[in-house]
Amino acid sequence: MAGIRDVTRNAYLRIRGRSSRDPPLPTPTSPEPSLLPQLATYTGHNGSIWSIAFLQDNKHVVSGSDDGTVRVWSLTQGGEVGEAIKVGSGVLAVAASEDGKLLASGGVDGKVMVWDAKSHEKVVEGKEKHSYRVNSLSFSRDSKRVASASHDQSVIVWSTSTGEQLAGPFKGHTEGVHCVAFSPDAERLASCDSHAICILHSHTAELALPPIRTTDHFGGAYSLSWTPDGNQIIAGCLGYSIQIFDASNGAQIARWDAHAASIMSIAISRDGRYIVSGSDDKAIKLWDATTHQQIEPSLLPLATYTGHSSWITSLAFMPDGKHVVSGSYDGTMRVWSVTEGHELATYTGHNGSIWSIAFLQDNKHVVSGSDDGTVRVWSLTQGGEVGEAIKVGSGVLAVAASEDGKLLASGGADGKVIVWDAKSHEKVVEGKEGHSARVRSLSFSSDSTRVAAASNDKSVIVWSTSTGERLAGPFTGHTSVVWCVAFSPDAERLAISGSFDNTVKLWEAATHQQIGPALQHNDGVLSISISPDAKYIASAGYDKKVSLWSIRKLVDLSYTIDKVCFRVYASLARFSYVL
Repeated sequence: MAGIRDVTRNAYLRIRGRSSRDPPLPTPTSPEPSLLPQLATYTGHNGSIWSIAFLQDNKHVVSGSDDGTVRVWSLTQGGEVGEAIKVGSGVLAVAASEDGKLLASGGVDGKVMVWDAKSHEKVVEGKEKHSYRVNSLSFSRDSKRVASASHDQSVIVWSTSTGEQLAGPFKGHTEGVHCVAFSPDAERLASCDSHAICILHSHTAELALPPIRTTDHFGGAYSLSWTPDGNQIIAGCLGYSIQIFDASNGAQIARWDAHAASIMSIAISRDGRYIVSGSDDKAIKLWDATTHQQIEPSLLPLATYTGHSSWITSLAFMPDGKHVVSGSYDGTMRVWSVTEGHELATYTGHNGSIWSIAFLQDNKHVVSGSDDGTVRVWSLTQGGEVGEAIKVGSGVLAVAASEDGKLLASGGADGKVIVWDAKSHEKVVEGKEGHSARVRSLSFSSDSTRVAAASNDKSVIVWSTSTGERLAGPFTGHTSVVWCVAFSPDAERLAISGSFDNTVKLWEAATHQQIGPALQHNDGVLSISISPDAKYIASAGYDKKVSLWSIRKLVDLSYTIDKVCFRVYASLARFSYVL
């Protein structure tokens, strides 16, 4: 696992650790698509995480943070394993031994410590320390040695049983050493600073080859990884390229421009088939290690889609789950293929920002609402606008489509809720009593006979879609703007609302009474949804979390809420336990 380093940790070391002699870093361009599915993010540290490493059982991962702790997480159970290891100073580097029995930590105080991976007890501490912070660590395959790279421009090899210095310090670097990695046979070490890659004899810390210079005009290597056979070294470079060198003579074998900004992390799969790179351009890319060609996103189910020129205001999945549509402050709406990871179409026509979008259930049409005062319907099959734009008269902040595909609803800056015929675009009815402030969210009942609205006036109201009469509400339990509302699938018993008062509330639709306690976020709630089987509620907000809540009916209309938390870390939905 040598060479695997968290992109964020490396970015931190670049910012905090570069000397005044380093050339200035170029400004990153717009991020390119991320090609790796991100399945989980484990949080619980009280500071930034600068280093991560997998244990060899494929079931655990270890993280080090500037909160002074090392933590072990279960990938199968989704939680922290045991007590946090209290190191005592900020941790910038962690590593796990091949046999899975040991962990190592290094940090701002220059110390290297070895820990028991199971008990989390200290095994040994290096008897001497670096004079500056430790940036990288690597275990030998037999777990008897650990190498450390430091910003004091040195590399040292330590005994994992006695803490004695076995080799080094090697002081051939002229800059702080960013990365160190044992070769697969543990006979050599590779280390790099911003100007050179050094290959060392691991038992003596003497140069095995003259220093290797990368061929970029700007900067050298920042991260290194050995190929599994030990014959080549792969370098991720500050000059945007990936470069491969022959480990026997230092000759360059390959070089290609890989990113739009400096590459801060590089790793190779155990079978040697894939290279993965992480960059300052915020992209993660997967490469064929033989052809050096980027693996297309069609091989992976999730991707980060880029193309809008301004921030994205709304996202919706097509009911078939194969496409996603995005609306943006740039006034455009784009349709993306989930499986192929690229843009399929861009729809333009609004003269203002798009604030809300919704798919019709036929999988052939999507509706958008804009602050230009119009609602527009677009054909996904024909690629253009369908019919005339619906002229609402004030900025539209919310749209919804009924389950039967016959009705649309709009809500906006004037507080009005209006129902429209989805085919003719004629007004069906307007809510007879509107909100006193702008409408933020709309939701149809599953039978299409009711529509619920959430507003800046801190309330939720339910209207008849045929008469415009108020059928329920206002629900007035929130103390701030209500940003989102949703009906349960049966639409009879339950409605939910999310507010800037940091809560999600459940309501009995007929009596307007709140069910159970408010569900708490740490900041304003921006989005909510109920699962089709009505067993779960998902909520997301400014606290950067998506919380999944389990609803269990106990007695009549009383419910208990069991909280299981998740966190958002990408452009498309991804879930992670919040501990």
